[in-house]
Amino acid sequence: MSAPPPESLKQRTVAAARGAVEGNGYVKLLRQRWGRVLAAVLAVAAAATGLAGGFERVERPTGIAALTPQPAGAAVDAGLYDVVVQSAWLSHKPSQRLDYVDPDRTTLYVAATITWRDRRSMPPAGKLGQDLVWLANAAGAAPNPQTATGVERVGGAQLVLQPDMPTQAVLSWRLSPQGPPAPTRMRVAVMGYTFSPSTWQTPEEHWTRAKPAGLWEFTVEDRRPRELAARKAGR
Repeated sequence: MSAPPPESLKQRTVAAARGAVEGNGYVKLLRQRWGRVLAAVLAVAAAATGLAGGFERVERPTGIAALTPQPAGAAVDAGLYDVVVQSAWLSHKPSQRLDYVDPDRTTLYVAATITWRDRRSMPPAGKLGQDLVWLANAAGAAPNPQTATGVERVGGAQLVLQPDMPTQAVLSWRLSPQGPPAPTRMRVAVMGYTFSPSTWQTPEEHWTRAKPAGLWEFTVEDRRPRELAARKAGR
């Protein structure tokens, strides 16, 4: 009777690996060539997983959460607009055009410099009030965007944006007991637009509303006590 053929190196390594795993003998496993190859492959896979962000991917923030708040006076390129939000104040005056003070009514005003960048067209009425919004909730909560109830020039005249001409605008939000409270600090965001040139498929150039392009956070001046004091002194 002939002797059984000797075991191959691979068979011995597999047997040793099985025994090493069952007996927790990892050192014995690494002594074999096939075991060292297996360990190297596992090490490379672990390194690749680490570079990819680990076994659990952390999603990057998007939208408002991805923006870094800027102070008042910072400029933002929003595509269709260049925007500089400058200041905000609370007032008992229901309009810039009136000196009348209504103690039962509070209006939030925001002053900004707006430059319309599309030389081919004029912005439709009310567009800026939809694109430059007050985020009524505090940072870390849902944004709760509030569109302006009024958009005017400084002093109360009608706002008309001219291409490439910086214009002083004032946006206003009429506050009510049912709505967001009067803020001491506020966040304002502007929507961004991307330009699409004409192609053989889309012969008309156009702007597409995209994602928020800028975020400001700053203190709100409360002018109401001064207005009430002046009203009382004038009686």
